[in-house]
Amino acid sequence: MTLEQYNQERHAEKVRKQIATWDHNDADLMRDLLIDFANTRETLERDRICIADIDGSSLPSEPFPEGFDTMGYWALDKNGYAVRGISWEEHELDVVKIK
Repeated sequence: MTLEQYNQERHAEKVRKQIATWDHNDADLMRDLLIDFANTRETLERDRICIADIDGSSLPSEPFPEGFDTMGYWALDKNGYAVRGISWEEHELDVVKIK
């Protein structure tokens, strides 16, 4: 493993921890962290380095409103903004107001 790969692996672990401890205050931050993690993981996988993944079904989030179809929604912040995209691993996530 090169020094650059090692640094990317450490960066991915740091971002994974930031995702896991997200404080639910800013959906834009969660979107940026998810995109950063996906980009870093993609780079490492091209170099055939596997890193621990994130379970998209257990991302930290405020509860979604009862009856809300959460398909494609990944995290909700305290202000009613949600990270949305086909998959949390996509590079094209956006943030929308849902409540």
